[in-house]
Amino acid sequence: MCAQSVFTFENRQYLEGKHRQPYCLGGNTTASNVRILCGRHNRLLYGELQEQSLV
Repeated sequence: MCAQSVFTFENRQYLEGKHRQPYCLGGNTTASNVRILCGRHNRLLYGELQEQSLV
């Protein structure tokens, strides 16, 4: 479940994996560096990273 929304397992087609520490900034590709977000919150988070010039 996306911790930020009401999506549940039944709506899993709307969920996306996201690196906690971006891969382009040295984040690894392990399960512990991934969080599951809905598409909306994934895009919001990515937008925040862009504003901070982290991506």
